[in-house]
Parts: sequence; C-alpha cells; structure tokens
Amino acid sequence: MIVGTAGHIDHGKSALVRALTGVNTDRLIEEKRRGLSIELGYAYMPYSIDNTISFIDVPGHEKFIKTMLAGIGGIDFALLVVAADDGIMPQTHEHFNILKLLGISKGSIVITKTDKVNTTKINKIHEEIKALTFKSFLKNSYIFNVNSLKENDKGIFSLRKFLIENAKNPSEKNMNKFFRLAVDRSFTLIGKGTIVTGTVYSGQINIKNNKNIDLNLMPNGKKLRVRSIHSENKKSDIVHVGQRCALNLIDIEKTEVSRGNWIADPQCFLPSANIDVEFHLLSSAKLFLHDRTLLHIHLGAGHHMARVIPLINNSVKPGEITKVQLVFDSPVCSMPGDYFIARNAQANSTIGGGRVLDSNASIRKRRSYERLEWLNSIKIFLDGMGLESLMKNSVFGIKKIFLERLLGYSYCNDCFQSENILCIDTFLENQKVFILSSHWNSLCNQALEALTEFHNKYPDEPGLNSAQFRQIIRLDGLWKILLKTLLADGYVSQNGPWIYKSTHNSSLNNEELNLAKECLSLIINNKNPSWVRYIATKLCKNEDYIRKFFKKLMRQGDIIQILPDLFYHKTQIISLAKLMFSLCLKYGNVTPAIFRDSIHIGRKHTIQILEFFNKIGYTRRLNNVHLIKDQTIFQIYDENKKQNFQK
Repeated sequence: MIVGTAGHIDHGKSALVRALTGVNTDRLIEEKRRGLSIELGYAYMPYSIDNTISFIDVPGHEKFIKTMLAGIGGIDFALLVVAADDGIMPQTHEHFNILKLLGISKGSIVITKTDKVNTTKINKIHEEIKALTFKSFLKNSYIFNVNSLKENDKGIFSLRKFLIENAKNPSEKNMNKFFRLAVDRSFTLIGKGTIVTGTVYSGQINIKNNKNIDLNLMPNGKKLRVRSIHSENKKSDIVHVGQRCALNLIDIEKTEVSRGNWIADPQCFLPSANIDVEFHLLSSAKLFLHDRTLLHIHLGAGHHMARVIPLINNSVKPGEITKVQLVFDSPVCSMPGDYFIARNAQANSTIGGGRVLDSNASIRKRRSYERLEWLNSIKIFLDGMGLESLMKNSVFGIKKIFLERLLGYSYCNDCFQSENILCIDTFLENQKVFILSSHWNSLCNQALEALTEFHNKYPDEPGLNSAQFRQIIRLDGLWKILLKTLLADGYVSQNGPWIYKSTHNSSLNNEELNLAKECLSLIINNKNPSWVRYIATKLCKNEDYIRKFFKKLMRQGDIIQILPDLFYHKTQIISLAKLMFSLCLKYGNVTPAIFRDSIHIGRKHTIQILEFFNKIGYTRRLNNVHLIKDQTIFQIYDENKKQNFQK
C-alpha cells in the first residue's frame, strides 16, 4: 500500500512520516536548512517479513504544488494533515480538492501538534474538518490526534496500527494488467548506471526468469532492459501495482529519462496530442473555460500545457462537470480512466481536474452527437456498468487495441462470451475488431442496398470497383471481410475488381451463348488487346451490338473492361496481376519498361494496363514506378477465400 500525505505548509507532514517510519524524508541540504519540504520524500514501514507500507511525503508550500502533484497521483491511501495550532488553511483546501479530483477513495485525517493547544481548540478543529469533508471520501474517516515529536505517542501508535490493518486488506488489483510506472526521479549510481524511481500504476514485472521483459520508455518509445529492481527499500525480482520501486536500466543515459516519463508495456500507450476527458471545473474556480483556454495539466507524474476545447457548450462554468478535449503541444501518454489535475495559466491555483475518456481523440467531428454518445459509453464502462452501451454505440465495431487499453490487459476474448458479438480479423497489423452481430448484419444490408442503387442507376455497368465499394460502405479495414462474407453467402459476385449483386447477372440465350464462345475465343487467342471494332469486324457484326453484348459478358464475369472499347478475358487480367505481383517481389517496384518487357506488348498498351491497375486500387503510382497497393483484389476473386470471422 502507498500512503501519501497532504496538507498546508508547516503542518507537520514530514515529522508525521518520521514518527511513523523513523525516516527523515527531507534529504536535501536546503530542506534541512529551511525546515521545509521542497522535493518529494519517500519512506517505508515494514509490518511483516514480506510486507511494507510505502510513504510519499509531499511539500505543502503553494509554490511546490507542481512537485506535490508529481507524487500524489498513484497513492492508495491519503493522510490529510491539519495542524492543531493553525487549523484549516489555504493549501489544506487545495490539497483536499486535489485528492478528490484524483479519485482517491481511502484515507484518514491527522491533527498534528496537539500539544500546542487545549482540548476545546482540538474539538473545534474536529468540527471544521467534518464540515470540510462532508460528502467526500473522508466523510466517515477516522481522525487521529497526534504529537509527532513525542516519544511513544498514543496517537502515532493508533495511526500506525490503523494503517497496517488497511494494508492487510487492500483494494482488489488486477496484476495481469499492462505494467506501467510513472517516473518521478532519475539519477546515476557509480557501478550501476541509470536508476529511475516511481510508482507502479498497474500490472507487474518479474525479472527472475525473464531478463528481457518488453518495456518501453514513453512517450519516445525507446526499448528498455532492466538489470535489477529495488522495491520498498530492498532488492527484489518482482514489483507490482501498489508499490514504489527503483529500476536499474541498461544502455540508457540519465539525461534520456525525466520526471513525467513512463516505463510501460508497449501496448499501454499510443501517444496523442488530443485527449477527450470528463472535466470538473471547481466551484471555487474564478474563471470560465472558453475555447482554447490555456491550462497546466498534471497527468501521472508529468506536467504539460494544453488548450481546452469544450465539446458540449461554448464554455465551461464553475461547478460544471462536462466533456472537453485537451489539445497538447506535443503527444502525451494516458489511458482511459486516468485522473488528472488542471491549474490555471498562471499556475497559481488548482481549478479542476477529471478523468481521461479517450486517450487518442479525433479532431474530426469531435462535437458530433455520435462522438458524444461514444464518450458517454466509455464513461458508463469506467463507472463499472459494463461494455454493453459501448458495443451498442460502436456501429463499425471496436478495435481490439482500443479495448485492450480500455480494459488494461490483452485478453479481450475473455470479455466476450456472448453469441451476439463477432470477433473479426481485419488482417491490418493483426488487428481484430469486436462488433455486435446486429451491427454486422446491418452493414451487410447497407452494402447490398448500395449495390442495388448503383445497378438501378447504371444498369449497363459491370459493378463497383474495390475502391468505390470501400468508399461507399466507409469501413476501412472491415470492407474486405464484409465483401468475403457477402461472396461466401452468395449475395455478391466479383469479376476481377468489379463487385456486383449476384442477381445482376444476365442470362444468355442459345444464340448468345454461341456468340459468347466465338468472342471469348477471339479475345483469348488474340496476341494484341481486343478492341470492340476488331471483334465486330472478325464476326461481321455491328459495333454497337458487340459493345452492348460485351456489357452482358462483363456481368457474366467472363471479360474485364480496361478502356471504353478495350476488353480482356478475366484469366488474362488475373495472369497480368500475378505477374505484376511477382515483379514487385523481385524488384521492389515496377517501371513501365520492366512490365512491357515482361508481357511483350507495346508501351501504349502497357500504360493502359498499369493505369487500369492503379484505377481499381491494385497498384499505386509513385513518380515513375508502380507499387502493389492491395493484392487481395484479385486474390479474393481468384481464390474466393472463406469468410474469416468467428464468434
């Protein structure tokens, strides 16, 4: 358990920690000279062979609130300290507000310096404290009267016993979550190298059997190796959430790590300059938050500057709890559910704080109804009411990576045992998407409706190409899977790049079947590209008649149109596409000359084929070379792969 102190300057926080642990947390010469805490102080109180309570002692002076905020974020238990001779003071109010805004749920109140006042004064302070903490997490908490300088003080003894009892019954914590540590200090030791210290916010690491644990320094993403761990004032192989520790890192300089960095599992963070949050502007705040108001944001152990963009109204009034987007100067690391503190632009007053909802917020349509409903769903989940609302509001599904960051661990499949939820593999960097089966069916129906509308509007066209299909259904990584589903179920057919409803096929009579055989034979056996005029001349038919007849053959899936009057047999195009793919594998990219020499036709026809591949999205042009963009366009048609999703 990690215990943090809070309270006004000179109210005896450091003396209290020293009385409980025997450790003087004022380690700096300047602190000892001035008798005042400047930096964070750390102490440990073992209560059994294997168990220790960690203490973080914070400075109380208003000028050091920034330092206080770097250490208080990861605590499990708060001690609000009030001096009997001073009573409640300005930083008492500010520190107490910070504890509430950080979502801390357990704590006690300690009245120090009780030897300096009489019983009447102490009773009066008790009443003031009860009024202050009414309707807060400290409402029914114990109040301890102590004299930290007195040896064997009864109040200190009772407080120590109370803390040990709480440490023996900790709040339930999931050790399987992603490991992340908020760095609050870095230094070097001779013979050891770089040491970083901090509070473990989630998860655990064990270096006993695995020295090559996958950890990154965030936000820069540098990979780290851990030589050893020092946890709770002793060497250890394991460290977990609810502990403070020091990590001895390999191959990294002290200057590369600073307060506010994270040491985390690579899956924890995707740094972002835009974060959507639930923001609570304190009633005591003496300002309104308008669009682009500049604030100091304290998140984890870090301190950042950000501008506020209200998402519901044009401004945020004192006392209001609402949703805003924080826009930072550079990307920061956060996870849904993380708490933060906001101070005004002058950094002389704590004005509010809140909780992260979406740590990778979009700047597009950020105020839309759909977006706000999505944020409401995240809030509902963070409040402990499950994922049902989030799934309902995710028409296009939820990416597995987002769910992992929301849940804090990588076993999302365990959360979905319902037959109503599909897990779809998009083949984009092994990214999966979870979606309600009702939403999936609706997307399939929308795709079929879009194809029907296209066929009604352009009855002679063979269908939509892959790029058009993707644009119409707006599914990004899911469109290929949806297409495979429709192909497998027989609702849709595909001829090379052309996608069309299966009912769009036109039947041929006996005379047309014979004509089709003749046309296809001419196209296949023609060494040059087959123009409508060439086929019409060979068969002594009218050009317009052949042109219309070729539209039927396109719908049948026998031929593919390159230009308005230029057609290839489907097998020819597939062969050319496979040749293009093999050339790209061999050379990395393909120039028109390389492709021309490989297919043995003129440059003009070579360019026509290359431009066709670019048009349908099979390749893309970069200067004077062509690269494969989406090889599945022809693989889907040629191999007709099974739909790839599972419940």
